Amino acid sequence: MTKELIERYNQLLHISENATQKSRQSRGYEFEKLIFDALERDGLCPKSSYKIKGEQIDGSFILGDKVYLLETKWQEKQMSVSDIYEFKGKVDGKLVGTIGIFISMSGFSKDSVDALICGKELNIILFDRDDFELGIKRKGAFKEILLKKIRAAAEHGTPYLPLKDMILRSKLYISCARSL
Repeated sequence: MTKELIERYNQLLHISENATQKSRQSRGYEFEKLIFDALERDGLCPKSSYKIKGEQIDGSFILGDKVYLLETKWQEKQMSVSDIYEFKGKVDGKLVGTIGIFISMSGFSKDSVDALICGKELNIILFDRDDFELGIKRKGAFKEILLKKIRAAAEHGTPYLPLKDMILRSKLYISCARSL
């Protein structure tokens, strides 16, 4: 299944940002399905896109005893403060303790990340393109990345720790542990 996920992802990469609105919208739906299948592969009991009381939720999944809500975007521009706050509003209106996972293939503006952590309850974890690509490469990878990001958010108060930074921190931690 992992090979099939990667093949489907590679097909989505070939859709130009200059494509018609319909083609880009179609890519968005296929991207949601791809994420659903990756979550299913990793045993996270996903639920596909649904609407409630005027809200569109791109999906959800279960990890441990928590339900996580999904927002997925594949756009040309980085996600802005308003993009993230719109999703945060959806998450805030759910059961206390609900966490939102925002996957953006174009990343996030620095202002949006800073605004998310300034004096507010942190309940959104951000995934960028690198995080997503590594998350589909092998069974269990998405879950591993998510757990690392949740830990970083809990320990350091950061909703956005790109995987590259996590790898650097892991290497630093390993080198520190070896020197003890």
